[in-house]
Amino acid sequence: MIIKDMILDGIPVTEYQKEDRAPRRLLFFFHGFTGERKTGVGDRAEALADLGFLIVAPDAYLHGERSPAFFANWDNSRRQKEIVNIIIRTAREAELIYRKYYKDKRGFNTDAVYAYGVSMGAAIALYLASFMPEAKTAVSIVGSPSFCAFYERKREAYGFARDEYYAVNLASYRSEDPLLNWQRFKGKSLFLSGGTEDVIVPPVYAEELSELLRGEDVVFKKYATGHESTPEMTEDSYRFLSERLARDIAKNGE
Repeated sequence: MIIKDMILDGIPVTEYQKEDRAPRRLLFFFHGFTGERKTGVGDRAEALADLGFLIVAPDAYLHGERSPAFFANWDNSRRQKEIVNIIIRTAREAELIYRKYYKDKRGFNTDAVYAYGVSMGAAIALYLASFMPEAKTAVSIVGSPSFCAFYERKREAYGFARDEYYAVNLASYRSEDPLLNWQRFKGKSLFLSGGTEDVIVPPVYAEELSELLRGEDVVFKKYATGHESTPEMTEDSYRFLSERLARDIAKNGE
């Protein structure tokens, strides 16, 4: 495995690819709220590289090597108040990184971009697919496609104030919310997973999106688990990616 650490426009990024073969497509991997890019991707890097991807794993905004002291010093409730801002900013940064450093990269087809994320990272992957034309396939592991309803649930769960800051942010999310703007996923391929016992990110949001996109290339599966990625869930997501990658290559070439 070739592992390369970089700083791109102030964003710490790690690349993973197989040493003995050229990658076939680009895949962004996004970690969860309590993680960072290296522990977030973990063993998945090897498996995803085996499928044929160049994996690009950035630290999310306010996370990992770019976590400022003020964020680290906040209590969890105050940090959770920023979760949707983190999702939006990280996805927009990923698009910038793609256009500036990868779109014209030689050696493989970069016209179709894949995204994979866990928990908060799943929301980033879905949001990226909702606005970026090249992001045609996204895998969401125990993630929420909702911004507004999910943010209101966060407020109830963590008790942060319904103040002006909260209201301004909530209003700003409506035009970006992937679930409210579900039509943006038409023509995209989505794998949506959730845990039947998950009280942190209930699968109701992913299930609602799958129902709205009935007839599209969307797989929604629930697993008997809480807020975690199970081996079955992971293997199902790899199978989904492998099948979509094969279709992509058959249609568009290497």
